[in-house]
Amino acid sequence: MPTCSVQNACAQTNVPRDLVPEDLRPPVKDREFRNLPVLPHAASPCAPGLTYKVDCNVCLCNEYQNLLCDKLLCVSFADIHRAEALKKSGLPCNDNNAENDVLQSKCVQCTCNGTTYCEAKGDCVAESEVIMRSYTSRRNGSRLTFDYEKEKCIPNHVYKENCNKCYCQEDQTLRCTQKICLNYNQAVELEKEQKYLEEHGL
Repeated sequence: MPTCSVQNACAQTNVPRDLVPEDLRPPVKDREFRNLPVLPHAASPCAPGLTYKVDCNVCLCNEYQNLLCDKLLCVSFADIHRAEALKKSGLPCNDNNAENDVLQSKCVQCTCNGTTYCEAKGDCVAESEVIMRSYTSRRNGSRLTFDYEKEKCIPNHVYKENCNKCYCQEDQTLRCTQKICLNYNQAVELEKEQKYLEEHGL
């Protein structure tokens, strides 16, 4: 962001960027990525000096037990299925099973009781997603990534960026949540504060 003054019209300030694993170690090859231990999110506890994967990102644990992670957008098929189930739930249905079956897909199960209720199946991959996984694997190895600077997103697909989710619109633009994502130490401090407030009835 430029700063301006009377003496100096405008000067560009140098804002330090966040470190990523490749600043501190060589890039991770595909075979190594597949074998990395998995953590559920970037606020997970970790062992200093070890490398992990969170979704499609490589993360390095620093001396403070905080993860330094890549900044890649990760394809989230599970979120895509949940969004599809939510969109189809509540639609009118009837006793014609053939019509009701149209609402279902390989990864979304729907039932009818006046209105439809749909839920995503766990650990499910549709045929189109198998093709996408194969294409992505040829391009990015094991990582299901999306480069928004080089590619157009796929409408109705969901992508994860740390604790935020990005939803691809029909015009192939992304709409992302704007949560503040905590690291491990921040999450621990927040938990302590919440516990203190509960203990003191605040």
